[in-house]
Formats: sequence, structure tokens, C-alpha cells
Amino acid sequence: MTLLLFYGAFTGVWFAFIGWFLLSAAGAERSYGAARDALAGLRVGDLMARSPVTTDPDRTVATFMDETAGSARHALYPVVRDGELVGVLPFGLVAAVPRDEWPRRTVSECMLPPTVLPVLSEDDVLAAAFAELGEAAHRHGVVLRDGRLVGLVSLTDIERVLAERPASRPAAQRQHSRARVS
Repeated sequence: MTLLLFYGAFTGVWFAFIGWFLLSAAGAERSYGAARDALAGLRVGDLMARSPVTTDPDRTVATFMDETAGSARHALYPVVRDGELVGVLPFGLVAAVPRDEWPRRTVSECMLPPTVLPVLSEDDVLAAAFAELGEAAHRHGVVLRDGRLVGLVSLTDIERVLAERPASRPAAQRQHSRARVS
């Protein structure tokens, strides 16, 4: 009898766990679908920051702070040599360098390789870029054309678009509903 009670209680817990998992998966799918609908028709090129503020790998950290970060504060700076992306410089890495070392340290000593960011194209679907950036460690993607940097896009920029665009129903359904009401 005790075995039946234990088995029944264990089965109930197992079913509750499966139910919770299915509800979580359904909620995530619903959220992804809403984001996909809100971003429908948009490409990375529609949202990217064109001609982002960049820096040179041979600059000292002091020069970078005075001439670049001092006038344009960003979370991340592409490091470019002759138009080619050679690295990325998160502002947090620069801030971690002791101030007395700034005149002796170069940007190239502090930068990360460009491979730490997703590489995107202007023609990439924004919803796909959103999913890719959501899994990225630095929440930014570099946009390249023919191997040259043409822009940056951040997860924050895409989230701002999601907050501004209604996604309760796909655009075609919203337009169809308005036509019936009119």
C-alpha cells in the first residue's frame, strides 16, 4: 500500500514537471513568434548604426580615451586598420586598465579578436540576427560588406524596435482586420 502511495505521488510530481516544461516551451515559442512578427520585413541594414565610431589598433589607450571615448561614449568600438576590422574594444576592458598605464598601452593590447562578435550582412533578416545576438556574449554584431566594416547592430537596438512595434498579430492580419471594420 505504501509503495502505491509513493508511486502515485512520484507520478504526480513527474506529470507536474512535464506540464511546467510544456508551458515554458509554449511561452518561449509565443514570445519568439511575437518578436518575429514585430520584426517582419526588417533587415539588419534597416537598423544598423552606419559608420560606427572606430579606433586604430596602434593608438595608445590615453589617445583613445581623449580623442574617441571622450567625445563618443559607446559600449563597444570596432578596431579598424585600413578599413578592415581587426578587433573590437569593449569599453569595459579599457576602463579596467589602470590610468597610469594608458600612455604606454595600445588599443591592440586591450582589444578582443573580431571573432567574438557575430558577423552579419545588411541583407540578413533582423529576426534571425535578433536570435543570433541573443546568444552572443557581447550583444553586438558587426556588419560587413566585402570584408569591410559598414555598421554595428546591437541587441538593445533590436529590443527598442520590439518595444515600439506592436506584435500582437502579424501585419497582414492587422491590415485585414482594419479593412473589415472600415
